[in-house]
Amino acid sequence: MERCPACRAILAGSTTCRRCGCELASATAAEDAAEVLLRTTLAALIKGEIGRAAHLATISAGLRRSSLATLLVGFAEQWTLAIKTDHWDLPLIIEEEEQDSVPFEETE
Repeated sequence: MERCPACRAILAGSTTCRRCGCELASATAAEDAAEVLLRTTLAALIKGEIGRAAHLATISAGLRRSSLATLLVGFAEQWTLAIKTDHWDLPLIIEEEEQDSVPFEETE
C-alpha cells in the first residue's frame, strides 16, 4: 500500500499514517493475502483446476480489487460457462484461417 486510503498521504512503508494516524496493519495484511491468493490462482490454472482458480480469484478480488484479479475472475467464469454449456468457441481462440490474416509489422 503506497497511500493512506483515508487521507491519501504517502505511507513510505509504515503501517500507521503519519498525517491522519490511521492504523493500516489490517489493510496491509489484506493486500498481502490478496497477492498470495493471486499466485495460488495462477498455480491452480496451470494445473487445470479451473473451479478452484475461480474461487481463489474471487476471494482475492474481494480483498483487493486489481486488474489481474478481475481478469482472472472473468476468465474462470467464461471457462466454467463454456464447460457447462459445452461451447468451446470462445473468442480468445484464433482459428487457423484467421491466423494468416492477422496484421503484423516486420522488423528489419
